[in-house]
Amino acid sequence: MLVMTRGVNERTALDEEFAKLVASSLKRFVNRDWGELAGEDRTANDWAVDHGERVLAAYGTEPDKIWIIREWDGSATTILFPDEY
Repeated sequence: MLVMTRGVNERTALDEEFAKLVASSLKRFVNRDWGELAGEDRTANDWAVDHGERVLAAYGTEPDKIWIIREWDGSATTILFPDEY
């Protein structure tokens, strides 16, 4: 299941450029491109995918920075602003 927070949803509906960022970030996430993370966090995400753990990726810059989190069991992937965590 793919979900987004109310804040991301509202911003996506109002801002076409932001909506494009969300779409491209999700595509990157699916392709195991973890965005703007340090090397060891990238390595941890690769390990997490292979071992069924939670994955967090970050894309964009303030005020357009978003996180995408996939739960350990793959039951949900959530797109959110960092301050909504």
